[in-house]
Amino acid sequence: MIKSFKSKPLEKFFNNGTHKGLDQQHTDKLARILDRLNHASDVQKDLRYPGSD
Repeated sequence: MIKSFKSKPLEKFFNNGTHKGLDQQHTDKLARILDRLNHASDVQKDLRYPGSD
């Protein structure tokens, strides 16, 4: 579960889907990462997947 954001554009993207302030080519990957973070109960265990090292 995501508790807070340091980046306002990233927080707005997560909450509203607003791309303003973010590089457009990264939004798909950011959406996937934020979704995984939001659903993770144990970040170190739940976010281990091929290519994450």
